[in-house]
Amino acid sequence: MTTTTNRASRRADQSLKRQSGENPQLNPTSNPRDMLPTQRVVPSPSDILPPDNSLVLVPDSTAPPLAPDVWVPEGTVCAELGLTSMSLWRYDRDAKMIALGWPLPIKMNRRKFRSRRALDNFKANLAALALKQRDALLRAAELREQTA
Repeated sequence: MTTTTNRASRRADQSLKRQSGENPQLNPTSNPRDMLPTQRVVPSPSDILPPDNSLVLVPDSTAPPLAPDVWVPEGTVCAELGLTSMSLWRYDRDAKMIALGWPLPIKMNRRKFRSRRALDNFKANLAALALKQRDALLRAAELREQTA
């Protein structure tokens, strides 16, 4: 009984502090260093826009709206790329693959998923790199033929 009354009295004290503004963590006018890490100071539009309001934001009507991203299970990624789950684990730790845009996994309910957009971007980067390397090999072969 005493613990519930103590809890109730503590909650009542906390709500009174919130209402009176005594708690510096909940008072938005306090010093930002005193705030909780989850709180943010949001600038007003007058802080962002120039004083003469010369900046006008117009939405780009030619750009198609982005569709929601799809999460691909790791098994599907393995089948698409012809890799094993061990190879995906290695790619997750390889700096060269990450530089090419390899999507890092997101764990949901102990299963790994990867972003469809990031995966398609990685495939495009990999194809562009393969074409660059192929062109370099063809140029090197031509130079060898010319010198021979």
